[in-house]
Amino acid sequence: MEAIILTKSYMKKEKTGAQGSCVTAYDFRENRFVRFVSDTEGSPIPRDVSDNFSLFDVVSVRVLRPCPLKPQTENLLVDLDSFSKIEKPSMGIEEIYRRVPPPSFPRYMTSSNASFMLDSVAEYNHSLELVRVSNLCVFPIFRDNHQRTRANFQFNSRPRKLYRVTAPDAIERVKDGNWTVSDAYMMVSIPTDPAEDDHYYKFVAAIYPVHQPGLQGQF
Repeated sequence: MEAIILTKSYMKKEKTGAQGSCVTAYDFRENRFVRFVSDTEGSPIPRDVSDNFSLFDVVSVRVLRPCPLKPQTENLLVDLDSFSKIEKPSMGIEEIYRRVPPPSFPRYMTSSNASFMLDSVAEYNHSLELVRVSNLCVFPIFRDNHQRTRANFQFNSRPRKLYRVTAPDAIERVKDGNWTVSDAYMMVSIPTDPAEDDHYYKFVAAIYPVHQPGLQGQF
């Protein structure tokens, strides 16, 4: 498969403790979003693999088989040794946004809540949504002497608050204070496992500001 890398966000599997990068991508051939996983439980791609490519790189990877999990129907089990970058023109996030049709209803981003309970997750047949937002503010909060990163924004002219942010560059950026963007695309993802409070949280896995001409990257 040839695909454009769209996210490399922080990920930790609640059940197994596996840590690495949640790597999602745009599949040229099928015109869809996919998530590359390292095992059938949906574990992340190890950092020593994901560190070899960047957002909007075009990569070739051998897909072993689909391994959908509720609600992560996009998951593909891949051969970790097969990743390679391709010298091929990439595509901007705005063009990808125009090309990929919105997910079949219901869309979880139509709900204003930043999370939902177990009985709601069965309603969704997808876990990735690329959305355009306005008045985005990414900011740090501190709990137990650890920084956590959250985002407030407007989607479809309605406020959304306290979304959890896993995009590495955004997390690093707010160490120096809040980061605001008037107009941006975001890749939002939901996990297969609930958090300790039995909620499934919507994660902001990547942020792509609109203000850069010919936008290719995250910032």
